[in-house]
Amino acid sequence: MKKILVVDDEPGFVKIAGLRLKYSGYEVVTAVDGEEALDRARDSSPDLILLDIKLPKRNGFEVCRILKADPVLSKIPVVFCSADATTAIAQEAPRFGAAGYLIKPFEHEEMLEIFKNIFG
Repeated sequence: MKKILVVDDEPGFVKIAGLRLKYSGYEVVTAVDGEEALDRARDSSPDLILLDIKLPKRNGFEVCRILKADPVLSKIPVVFCSADATTAIAQEAPRFGAAGYLIKPFEHEEMLEIFKNIFG
């Protein structure tokens, strides 16, 4: 079973995304800020991280940069998610090594399709 780390400071989003992922057969770990995201990534070794960009303590881009600089964590695919639909934000995602980008609100099927493409 693949493990997904869901990182978002909105409890409602974390709950809904977590339930949908569990229903789809994934194990789910959660974090509510950038620091906790890094701790959970180190502790739980997720297969993928769904990472909000606007987070307390460390933003998603900063978290991703730290993950990609760590030899142990650098291989974990990161999919950014944000309510910010600006082109500039979407263009930044690949620069940080992200495997994908979702604009909130997004359809559950869209998220699963991205994960399916990443996992093969």
